[in-house]
Amino acid sequence: MIKNKKYFLLSIFLFFVATIPYVPFPHGRPWAESFTFSVGGAYIHYFGFIGLICFIMGTIFLGRALKKYHVRMFIIIILLCSFLPSFLVELYQKTFASGIYAVAYDSENARCEFTNIQGPSLHGVCELYFINHSKDDVEFDLEFYEPFSDFWDFDPLEKMNIDGPFKVTLQGKEKKRVVIENEMKMTGTDYFSGTISYVNVSISANYRTRNF
Repeated sequence: MIKNKKYFLLSIFLFFVATIPYVPFPHGRPWAESFTFSVGGAYIHYFGFIGLICFIMGTIFLGRALKKYHVRMFIIIILLCSFLPSFLVELYQKTFASGIYAVAYDSENARCEFTNIQGPSLHGVCELYFINHSKDDVEFDLEFYEPFSDFWDFDPLEKMNIDGPFKVTLQGKEKKRVVIENEMKMTGTDYFSGTISYVNVSISANYRTRNF
């Protein structure tokens, strides 16, 4: 099946390098998104571009390394590249990570519900889910943030931070549902009632911060 072992190993290495920019760590998004450059008004990710080049080169070397099963192997590589970034993060958190770097946040199940109550007040209840992969207890400060708040006329998550930052403690290997409840005063032009999913939060401890 393999006619050129050197090309095969080189392709595997290139595919591995191609996945690194898409590792969602230390923040909740691929770290390559923090490095961009502008071309004709369009923003391109430095390392994302490098990862794409490595992926293309890996595909070329893989084709030259195999005698047959090219399509089958290419599909397997695609699946591995898709799941490898998240797997690497979880592996690191369960083995070497400590402090807030061992904390995972389940944004898919996080939600905040806001209800207008009697008078110019907004009642907010947020349910957030965390996992501490380390054996040691972890304590951190939590705040809400909305990366696209400039597009909001009124940002309820920002209002939730009035009494923040909120102290959260996770015991070793603990999965925890954190409930934060707050009542916020509103102005005459502010109004919001509904549910926000995929809630963005920021956790910090010992002068280190992670954004999810």
